[in-house]
Amino acid sequence: MLTLVLGIGGGGYLGLPPGERSVRLVQAAPADAMLYTEWASRSTGTPGAPGIDGFAADPEVRALLADIRKVILAAVEQETSDGIAAEQLLGRNLPPLIETLLMQPGCLYLSLNEEAAAEEFVPLPQAVRAALSGALVIDGGKQADAIAAQLTELLTLLPPVEQQEDKPRVPGGPLDHTALPLPPQLPPVSLHRHEQFFILGIGAGTVDRVVQGLTGDGTGQLGTQQRFVQAMKHTALERTGGVSWFDVRTLLTRLPATLGPPGALAGAAAVTLGFDEIDSLISVTGVKDGVICTRSHMATSGSRKGILSLTGGRGITAADLSHIPADADVVTAFSLNLKEILGATRKMIGQVDQESLKNFEMLLSSLEQETGIELEDQLLKAFGEVWTLHNAPSNGGPLFAGAIASLEVRDQELSQKVFSQAMSILEKVLPGIVQSRYRVHGVTLKQKKFLDHEVYCIIPVGDDDVPFALSFCLTENHLLAAMHPQPLKAELRFLADQTQQKSPTFAARFSEIAARRPGEVLQFSWFDTPALTELFYSSAPFLAQVLTSEMQGNRIELDAFSLPSSRALLPYVSPGSSITRRTETGLSIESEAGLPIPGVFGLPANLFGAATFGFRVQTRQLIPAPQVIPAGRLQPARPANIRVQVRPAGARIRVRVRNAAPQQQQAP
Repeated sequence: MLTLVLGIGGGGYLGLPPGERSVRLVQAAPADAMLYTEWASRSTGTPGAPGIDGFAADPEVRALLADIRKVILAAVEQETSDGIAAEQLLGRNLPPLIETLLMQPGCLYLSLNEEAAAEEFVPLPQAVRAALSGALVIDGGKQADAIAAQLTELLTLLPPVEQQEDKPRVPGGPLDHTALPLPPQLPPVSLHRHEQFFILGIGAGTVDRVVQGLTGDGTGQLGTQQRFVQAMKHTALERTGGVSWFDVRTLLTRLPATLGPPGALAGAAAVTLGFDEIDSLISVTGVKDGVICTRSHMATSGSRKGILSLTGGRGITAADLSHIPADADVVTAFSLNLKEILGATRKMIGQVDQESLKNFEMLLSSLEQETGIELEDQLLKAFGEVWTLHNAPSNGGPLFAGAIASLEVRDQELSQKVFSQAMSILEKVLPGIVQSRYRVHGVTLKQKKFLDHEVYCIIPVGDDDVPFALSFCLTENHLLAAMHPQPLKAELRFLADQTQQKSPTFAARFSEIAARRPGEVLQFSWFDTPALTELFYSSAPFLAQVLTSEMQGNRIELDAFSLPSSRALLPYVSPGSSITRRTETGLSIESEAGLPIPGVFGLPANLFGAATFGFRVQTRQLIPAPQVIPAGRLQPARPANIRVQVRPAGARIRVRVRNAAPQQQQAP
C-alpha cells in the first residue's frame, strides 16, 4: 500500500530517458499547491551507454518506435482522408501535436482556494467549482511556434464561448486567455501562451497567476516553499525525469473551509485514520548510472496512530534473510507489528462507534473459542514480525515454481503448540477421503517426516485438476509454506547445509543494498531481472507473431519482424530492487527498475499508452438525415461538438465530430 501511495512520481514515459528539466516550471505553481507533478523532456539516448540510455538509442528499438509511429499516422490518414473538413483538420494536427507535447517538459498542479470558502449549505459541486484551481503548463521550447500553430487550427473547431474573468482588457490572438467550452458546473478553463509556455488554467484568474509566477522572482511559489525544498533534498537524483508532490497538511487544513460540511466530514475521517500525522509525500524519478531510479519520501510527525501503525515493525536485518539461498531470483520481505496494528484498529473503531468496538471484540473472542488459539497471548507471542517470500532455482525452478513463504518464530515452544493446534483444525476442516465402489477421492492432510522435521501436506486425491499440494513445516526459526513439498524439502536441506556454512545465503546481497542509505528497513524486494527477462523473452516471438498476425488482419501493417531481438534488450537489463526505510523524518522508498523501460507515471504516460499500441480515429457525423429544404435556404447551424475519448485499455483514441457549419441544400 505504501509503495502505491508513494508511487505517484511523474517518472519516465515513452520508454525514453529524461532530457533537460525546465527549471522555471516549479515557479508556475503557488506555494500552497496541494498537488504538483512535473516531468522533464525526453531524450533519444546515447548509443553504447548503459541501461536506459543505451536501450533507447539501440537501432532495433528505434526501428520499432518508427514502425509504430508509421502505423499510427497511416491509421489516422486512412480514417480521415475522406471525412469532412473538421475530421481532416484533426487528422493533420492532433497526432503531431500529441507527439510533440509528449517530448516536452511540463507540469500540472491543483490547489484549493481558502478565500472561496463554501457556505454552509452549498452543494458540493458548486463548492468544488468555487474552490478548485490549477494549471497544466507545457514548455514548448524550440517547438513553441509549431505547437501554437497546431493549437490555433484545432481551436477553430470549438464553438465561441463568452469570455469570463480571464478575458484580457485588450483582445489578443487565439491563444490569449481563450476560454474553452465546458459544462457550467465545472470551473472555467482557459488556454494561453506566454513566451514558449502553454498554460491551460483551471479557475478564474489562474492563467494570470501562472504568468506572474513564471516571470517573477519565485517568491510565494512552490520552488521556494521550505517544506518542498527540504523534501527534494531527501529524494534528489542527478538526472531528474519527474517530480510529484502531495501536500497532505495543506489539503486537510483547507478541506473544511473550502468544501463546507462534506469537507469537515472528510477531514474528521482522515484524523480518525491517522492521515493527519502525514505532512507530505514526494516522489522523484530519474536515472542513476543508466538505471531508472525512484526515490520517495513520506514526511510524518513520528506518531504511528491509525494507518501508520503499519510502519511499526522492527527493522529487518541480514540475519532475517539468512535462510534464503544466494541464487534466489525473487526475494521480498516486510515487517509488521501485528500487536500494534491490532491496538490501532481497536482505537479507530472505538473513535467511530463504541457498539462497533464491542462487536469487534466479540468477533475476536469467538474466533479464539472456535480455534482454541488465543490471539494475543499465544499467536502474537509465538511468531515475530518479519515475513519473507523467495524463490531460488536451486530449490525448485525459476520464477515462482519453487516459491517459499516464511514467518519469523519468536517463541519456539509456544509456536509449536500453536502450529500443532492449527494443523489439527486444518485436518478436521478438510473433507478427507471418500471411497466409492470404483474410486477414492477427496482432500486429506498427511504428516511426513524429513530431516528431523514434521512436514504437513494437503494432498488432493482422485482429482487431476489440482496441481498443488500445499505444504507446511515449522523449524527452529521459521514457519515455512510452499505450493509443493519438494521446495520445502530442498529448503530444509539448504538449512542443514547452511548450519555447516556449506551454502552461501542471500544475506550478503541484502546488506550491500541496505547500507546505501540510512534508516531501518521495513520492506525489501529484489528481482534477478536479467534471468527473468531471458526466461520470458524466449517466448516473446511466439506471442508477437500471434498479435501482429491479428493486427495485419485488421489492416494494421506491423509484423513480427519489428520485435527487437534479445541482444537489443538483455545487455541493458540490471537487477531490480525496492527498499522502504523508517527514518527520523518519516518513511523513504528507493527502487531501481531492472528493465530499461520506465513504468507508467502521470498523465503523459497514460496518453502515450493509448497511442503507442494503436491509434484509431473513428468519426461519426452526428447530424440527422437531411430534411427537405427549399433550394437556396441554409440549414440551421448546429453547435460544434467534438468529443475525444482516450481509452488505454482498448488502445484507442476515438474522435467524434459534429459539423458546425451551415450547409447549402440542393433542391430535392
